[in-house]
Amino acid sequence: MHTVSVSIDYLAGFARVARQLLEDLPQLESYLSRSLTEDFETQLDILVYNALLAASPCKSALSDTLLLSKLIDYITAVENAGHVPNFIAANPSAWAKLLKSKPDNAGYSLPGGVNVDQNGNSVLCGLPLIKISTLPTDTVVIGDF
Repeated sequence: MHTVSVSIDYLAGFARVARQLLEDLPQLESYLSRSLTEDFETQLDILVYNALLAASPCKSALSDTLLLSKLIDYITAVENAGHVPNFIAANPSAWAKLLKSKPDNAGYSLPGGVNVDQNGNSVLCGLPLIKISTLPTDTVVIGDF
């Protein structure tokens, strides 16, 4: 057994509100609490996603060309590392690029291996494709979580 040191950065927020305003609008206190909690969760998500991206062996900006083949290569890299990917998280712009890809000046058609059900849920090679707006633009994270 050994000791591990971990440095922890603080993440905090605050709101300046006059006491009289809180007395005049009692619902303001619950609104501020809810709003600060939502902002905290969003910032925490961004920190987690950035840490995932920094540690990812599969990181690069997605271009319109060979988008699907690049994602399949990323899935393969995760599997070669001894993991079983169970979902794909994508920024909405990357999600749109994937679904709007089209073969050489032809009409729009979903690439092979991509399915969209009647509820709009997307699946790529059997892995759910989830849109997460807090990921950086044109970013995709493939993970075993």
